[in-house]
Amino acid sequence: MIGLRVLIITVSIGFISACFSNEHQMLVTYREKISKAEQAELRGDYQLAEIGYAEAVSIADSGKWVDGMVSARRNLALMKTINGRPWEAENLLVEAWQLCLNESSCQGLDALCSQIVRHFVMSKKQPDEAEKYIRELGQRSERIELPETLKRRLTEYAEIMKENGFQDQSKALSDWANGL
Repeated sequence: MIGLRVLIITVSIGFISACFSNEHQMLVTYREKISKAEQAELRGDYQLAEIGYAEAVSIADSGKWVDGMVSARRNLALMKTINGRPWEAENLLVEAWQLCLNESSCQGLDALCSQIVRHFVMSKKQPDEAEKYIRELGQRSERIELPETLKRRLTEYAEIMKENGFQDQSKALSDWANGL
């Protein structure tokens, strides 16, 4: 009877170790891809950085690690924009938004919103689309990371709108911020 218990415990420990080692290896591989992509980005090799971030998206997706899925998509979207393909960035940003919005533990919803606002206002000249994301963030102000506040973010978005010639939207966001 003791031999059977030892066998069960040994098999269980082996199984648990294998599960954790696979997850650990995935995180290590993800971090290596991100690190190489960041180094390429710093050197100005945006094509190589884009490849690295794309690989990081695949790794994070396979592990279903939401923060990694969101972060890698944000970085990949930025590289696609820098590499002259902002239309390819939009789907990545919207996917990242949906992933992060639906996972309460996801970090950086407000920073993601800032990137989305810049994309829609600066790249696509669609302030109304940007405002949808701003309103969604406003409904989830508890998800704004400290030390940021909703008022600060709204002020930031108002400035982006103003700098890009969208005065009415800028004023509306400023009024919202001032009303908080």
